[in-house]
Amino acid sequence: LTLRPSCTLPDAAALLRAQAASDWAFRHLVVLDGRGDLHGVLSSLDLALALCSAGADGTAAEVLKPRCIVPVCSSSAALSHVLEQMSLSRQNCALIADGEPTVSNLLGLVTPRDALRAFAEHVPITVQVGQWLRGLQASWEPRTVECWEPISSCAARMARDSVHHLVVVSADGLDIVGVLSSTDLAQVIGPAIGPTGGAAE
Repeated sequence: LTLRPSCTLPDAAALLRAQAASDWAFRHLVVLDGRGDLHGVLSSLDLALALCSAGADGTAAEVLKPRCIVPVCSSSAALSHVLEQMSLSRQNCALIADGEPTVSNLLGLVTPRDALRAFAEHVPITVQVGQWLRGLQASWEPRTVECWEPISSCAARMARDSVHHLVVVSADGLDIVGVLSSTDLAQVIGPAIGPTGGAAE
């Protein structure tokens, strides 16, 4: 999908929202000038930054993907199985946990960025996902937020750490409530910024 530099951020967010459940979901919009030349790329993280400055209301619990719809795979599962589960469930992430998907059992999170990295590094798709994740992620704990945290705070963390997904945990820090992605933030960016919000430049 493409848009013009004069497109408002709420309109750009609406484009991301409209395709989020499709087979071709994406996080980036190509910005073309009046001649059709590349002006830039607007990502869902850019929208998250805009959300920070708009001071959006609400909490992580209000916009997350609930845990019940996010695929959960064991650490012994092949990477190919994890990616297949993401595709079948039409979700952009999978939790990796041994046993019940609680905070204490969580090993990590697999995302499209991880899939791209695996492809670029010629990682065999038969590799056990737990073994592969241990080599990638020193710790997943910094990628967690509590369910009561403000959306603007979550957006700020995503933008600061350049991550598209945060694991949302219960207030007591024991249970996984769901996963918040930068695409999920597109649900609130229109109301937060308003219909005449900034342009996509």
